[in-house]
Amino acid sequence: MTLAIALLWGCGGSDDDAAETTVRVPLICTSEAGLTFTTDLRSCGEAFSRGRQFAAGLGLATGPDTPAAESAMSTTCHQIQGTESVTFDVPELSALAEQLDSSGVCPGNVALLVPPTTAPPIGLVTTTGWTLVDVLDGDTLDVAGTDGQRRVQLIGIRTPKPGECMGDEATNALRFLAADKELTLVPDISDVDAEGNNLRYVEQPDGVDLGGTMIDLGLAIAEPIEPDIARGSEYAQRMVNAQTAAVGFWAPGVCPPTTAPPATTAPGTAPPTTAAGG
Repeated sequence: MTLAIALLWGCGGSDDDAAETTVRVPLICTSEAGLTFTTDLRSCGEAFSRGRQFAAGLGLATGPDTPAAESAMSTTCHQIQGTESVTFDVPELSALAEQLDSSGVCPGNVALLVPPTTAPPIGLVTTTGWTLVDVLDGDTLDVAGTDGQRRVQLIGIRTPKPGECMGDEATNALRFLAADKELTLVPDISDVDAEGNNLRYVEQPDGVDLGGTMIDLGLAIAEPIEPDIARGSEYAQRMVNAQTAAVGFWAPGVCPPTTAPPATTAPGTAPPTTAAGG
């Protein structure tokens, strides 16, 4: 059963004047589940009938006379006439909201229905004011800030480890880039890696990207790992540039063939790896 409340307002004068100036206020309709919405149609029965047909036509229910159809239309009406944004699960719900609004079944603000996002989860925000504590190797460092000390794994790069060819140079270069500067930690999608290290891009106060600079120096290779690939294409191009310039371990004869990084042709020619690098 659905409920309807019709309110009529007169504007004074004789009965004939009131009949001519009567203003019809939208009906307030209530679903079986107790969700309310207003409609511009002549009756709540008509509103529910048309709304259920819209829902069934979009494949949100097996038929217009099913509980699923009423649930889809009444829930959507309630949401677009509310005050808070709601994320929809399937695009058909967005289409349903458009139809319900434009037809007068339940005029509302369809912008309150927003698509799912792939943005970093709440809590992963860019933070500033970090200072260097120690450098473990060319892509791992310890930093300290108001939230305490963190171990950070630079996102999207891999460098030789100490004792490997150019490993000491990579470690010293990262120490030079990070020392005596206020550092900014920028997240991508993941918070930590399998070892519990914070995954972050690290930047100097003027925006210089430490990971990208390590690639420029020929002391790191671009190694984007899903899902943290926001700078993957940029890093791939920077690696090609470093290889072309023959800097760092890309210089001929610097590292033995067995330890030299693999050659790269062009950015985007190889898909991101799905396993963490060493």
